[in-house]
Amino acid sequence: VLIKGGDALERLSNVSRIVMDKTGTLTKGQIEVMHVHPVAAADTDALLSIAFGAEEQSTHPIAAAIVRLARERRLRPADVAAIQNVPGSGIEGRSGERRLRIGAFDFCEPLIPVCFRRHTERMVDQIRADGGIPVVIAHEDGAMVLALADQPRAGAQQLRERLRSVGVDRMAMLTGDHPVIAERLAAELGIDRVEADLLPEEKVDRIRSMRENEGGGGLAVGGDGVNDAPALAVADVGLAMGRIGADAALETADVILLHDDLDRIPWSFGLARRVKRVMIANLALATLVIAVLAVLTILGRVPLYIGVLGHEGSTLIVVANSLRLLAHPPPSPQLSPAASPPRQGRPASASAVAR
Repeated sequence: VLIKGGDALERLSNVSRIVMDKTGTLTKGQIEVMHVHPVAAADTDALLSIAFGAEEQSTHPIAAAIVRLARERRLRPADVAAIQNVPGSGIEGRSGERRLRIGAFDFCEPLIPVCFRRHTERMVDQIRADGGIPVVIAHEDGAMVLALADQPRAGAQQLRERLRSVGVDRMAMLTGDHPVIAERLAAELGIDRVEADLLPEEKVDRIRSMRENEGGGGLAVGGDGVNDAPALAVADVGLAMGRIGADAALETADVILLHDDLDRIPWSFGLARRVKRVMIANLALATLVIAVLAVLTILGRVPLYIGVLGHEGSTLIVVANSLRLLAHPPPSPQLSPAASPPRQGRPASASAVAR
């Protein structure tokens, strides 16, 4: 765990509420493609090659899943220009003279032939109902829907109870994913409150509202992506995943989990609270010793050298008391295993698309 300074550690000790992102934070963020659904007679390899070209440089978990599938099929990335990220929706670009969009159905719908839109929407709804992540790839030459899956991180099921044991009483999840899938994961993990289908700017508004209008101590926010950086910035304490986290999130966060280990979150809160208790005890002890020795020296009850020795002795006691913090060992890292190769034909499970 990397804590950026004493100020961040002090704010961490005052946290009693936490808000978590879903994809890549509570889940592994190592999404894989489980099934490919072509729309009508679309050439899936041609579309996947174009998507490969658009997503090749992206660090988003969904992009990584698309790239892995394309490489498994030994496809070459097509030339895609004018690539733009549309927060909360997906990405768009141009392949030759034709437009491309990858992401949520509503975002891609304008590029899907009118006669196939209803059919495509039904496929998206079915993937969500099965607990999967639907991603639409729409090009002016055709379209297809990918069913992807993600799983909770190691330690996610125990995170709620461990947070409560260190004084973090309330836990919420804010996500851009579909409400049905978000609520399912929240119920599985015991999360107190969930808000879904949010754009990045809406997440920021929710965080501000929680800080200003809901009492109960400091508010921490955990995330991993570019879209999470603004929310991390407005929180009392921002926590970011260090291994898969985007540079913007790592730069903004106050605390970085270098191994993406969720067990380090309650451990960090516990450490911060213990540091605060030791610091207060040290200040009280040092102040008391100095005050007593000063009074006794002024009254002539003890020689000056005894007062000096007593002062130095209190310093050694403070150091020894601080060494007790070494008895706060970190938990064993629970590193998420690498994602298995993308394949078809398995049932999907996880949540809805969010960028």
